[in-house]
Amino acid sequence: SLQGETAKLKLPSLNQDHLDSVVVLFEDQVLFKSEAVIRIAENLPWPWQILKFSTFIPKKIRDFVYEVVASHRYTFFGKRTTCRLPTLAEKEKFLP
Repeated sequence: SLQGETAKLKLPSLNQDHLDSVVVLFEDQVLFKSEAVIRIAENLPWPWQILKFSTFIPKKIRDFVYEVVASHRYTFFGKRTTCRLPTLAEKEKFLP
């Protein structure tokens, strides 16, 4: 969570403007929006890894697409009335 203890320690310069975006800390570099999604996708199985090739698209266009998908995510992916709780194995991957 961007409001959690780890984020406060590792991302002290993170301001409130980025709380509506996915954020990735990779090799001491903070990545937002499309750059963060690309970095995450590189570590996912096929076919998600294909997103790494989108780095050839200008960042402004990638971030625009990110914002469109983010603002319509419930239309694209659906909305649930409850949240799934993580398994014990998944919980180990979350930071406080």
